[in-house]
Amino acid sequence: MTDLQTIGTGSVPATDFWSRFGAWCGWGAGILNLIGFVWYCTVVLDGSATTNAITWWMLLGETLVSLAILRDRTGDPATWFTEFVSMIGVGFVSLYLLWEVLQGKGLVVLASVATIDIFILGLTLAVGAIWLATRRKYGAGPAIWIFQIVLVSSMIPLVRSAYADPTSEPLGPWVLWCGVFFLQTVCAKLRLRELEAYINPLNYTLTHVLVVVAIIL
Repeated sequence: MTDLQTIGTGSVPATDFWSRFGAWCGWGAGILNLIGFVWYCTVVLDGSATTNAITWWMLLGETLVSLAILRDRTGDPATWFTEFVSMIGVGFVSLYLLWEVLQGKGLVVLASVATIDIFILGLTLAVGAIWLATRRKYGAGPAIWIFQIVLVSSMIPLVRSAYADPTSEPLGPWVLWCGVFFLQTVCAKLRLRELEAYINPLNYTLTHVLVVVAIIL
């Protein structure tokens, strides 16, 4: 039987089963995301990974914005729970890397960073500034598409360093995160109507697949 569910941006036609299935996907994705971050943080803390700190520092701001976008546009906890877990996990990794730099271990933490990564950081910040300047003037729709550039560009340094040195990243957590964001995409697609509501998790899925490909190659 079909009912109308009001979620964030309006009434969304959905069957009871598919709406609930989408919620299960969302909550399950969040739990798997937590497992992925515990796994990843264990590897980072024991020194087995030499990840690209530039990407993680960019992800800190980006994940906060993405969480705010999903929360504001959906009003549906099942949809943004995964992003909430990411905010905690990304926050821990990025602040830990910053702490290591402040402790005088900058050469180790920044070993994977290349000059091109600094350029990409500047480009990402510029696009982020454009996003901030346009989101109120032109509305959330156009602004969220500009934000997709930020999502992609912030991952480029890590993809590049993983391709240059596959041992810099643990494969397992990244494979798991591909599944996590795929489930989040399914959740948003089943529970919401507009493409803008699930374009962020879809983008995350594709960029995490790129990391996996870079590690394998």
